[in-house]
Amino acid sequence: MLKHLLNAVIGHVSGLSDAQLEQIEQALPVTRSLIDLLIKAQPFFEQAQTLYAEAEPLMIAADSGLKPVPGIQERERAANRARLASLRQFAQHLPPSSAAR
Repeated sequence: MLKHLLNAVIGHVSGLSDAQLEQIEQALPVTRSLIDLLIKAQPFFEQAQTLYAEAEPLMIAADSGLKPVPGIQERERAANRARLASLRQFAQHLPPSSAAR
């Protein structure tokens, strides 16, 4: 009875139907678990951001030193550029850094 009354009041104030409120209530445990998992993963994200910040300038410097001459230097230049592109693509999926907040 109390739950129904609470749902009615919240539904009236928010404009949500009973079915929508029920869906939200059912999703809360999963949402809480996901938030807990993201909190636990935060140190890994921060470490990845730190490693990215260290690696990118080194790879850019290496790229400027490697010339497109036939042979190993040309292959290493191409491989370095591919690694740099991959690194940048990965970095786009990282959450914003704590320092930027």
